[in-house]
Amino acid sequence: MRFAQTLLLAGLTGPVGDAYDNALAETTIGLYKAECVRDGSPFRDGPLRTLGDVEKITSAWVHWYNTERIMHRIGRRPPADADAEYWTAAGLPAPGLTWDPRAGPPPAPAARPDQARRPARLRPCAPCQARLTGAPGPR
Repeated sequence: MRFAQTLLLAGLTGPVGDAYDNALAETTIGLYKAECVRDGSPFRDGPLRTLGDVEKITSAWVHWYNTERIMHRIGRRPPADADAEYWTAAGLPAPGLTWDPRAGPPPAPAARPDQARRPARLRPCAPCQARLTGAPGPR
């Protein structure tokens, strides 16, 4: 319920208004649970004790899912191979990830003193804010 409310506030719900109607998302979440976080997963190297542990295996799984897994609908080959073939045929350089998440991200560039990092905050639209606070919304 909390997830659905967060999507509503961010304006990311579908026509039915329920995130659980999205079969593609449900399938991907099911694959993630079965292939990544379950005990015995090849992406795990021990118990998941911290958020950092979950982020590490999730990053590795997403990289594998997007680049190395075998997909039947594209000729039983990894998506990265099909993507490279597409860009080569188009005569364009392939965009994409330039580092392997399993090895960790490249070092971050040094922040300039005039750029204070602040966490991004989602703000609900005016009608949603009015519903949350009970205040009359814009007309």
